[in-house]
Amino acid sequence: MGEMGFNKAASRALDALPEQQSRSLATQTTQLPTSLQPASRDQFRTELTSCLILTAPSGMTKEDRNEWLKVAWGTLRDLPPDILAAGCKVARETCDHPSKIVPTIMREAGPWLGMRRRSARYVESPVTPTEWQLEKPDNITPEQMAEIRKEFGI
Repeated sequence: MGEMGFNKAASRALDALPEQQSRSLATQTTQLPTSLQPASRDQFRTELTSCLILTAPSGMTKEDRNEWLKVAWGTLRDLPPDILAAGCKVARETCDHPSKIVPTIMREAGPWLGMRRRSARYVESPVTPTEWQLEKPDNITPEQMAEIRKEFGI
């Protein structure tokens, strides 16, 4: 099957996912920061089918490929497009069998996704100035404290 036919089959496979799954995902993603917004179905299809095309000659039938894409989507659907693309790039360069694609992408994406999630949590609840204000030490005079505050813009 040519790449064009393969992409059409991939689109149909992804469109066949339960509607409830798509709706719950859409509801969840509207609350995420931009850096954590998941890849679209089109981005996912483009990236994953390019990985699978390289290994499909290993004997997968059309039905097997469609099933693989559905499971891969379920596993990787939370990845932002740039992280998905970076993981897929490594998978295309290193994987010689479909069973290695998703684990490779997850291994590559894990640290980046974790870093973004931690960053997003920080942005959502940053430390307020009252939490980090300096306490007045006993051995500093009020004049010294005023000078320190002036120097550091506090």
